[in-house]
Amino acid sequence: DYSIIPYENAKGMDESRRVFDDIAGGTSGCKSVAVFIGPEGGFSEAEIEHAKAAGIIPITLGHRILRTETAGMTALSILMFMLDRD
Repeated sequence: DYSIIPYENAKGMDESRRVFDDIAGGTSGCKSVAVFIGPEGGFSEAEIEHAKAAGIIPITLGHRILRTETAGMTALSILMFMLDRD
């Protein structure tokens, strides 16, 4: 239903919060989220443009560069926090 790609040059945190809020908000009936994690050194600008053309939404995970091993876990943690409702 959603595809996101953490990218260090993505728009600011407000835009990423909006995307996560939209995923968690339920208005879209979201049932699945694909997260594309890049290699060490990150995605190239051309790869991000291809991803955007395919409907994948670039997000930021904050003002830090994460290793491949931690970027996926960080994105998953944010999604779990946003999607878990009592």
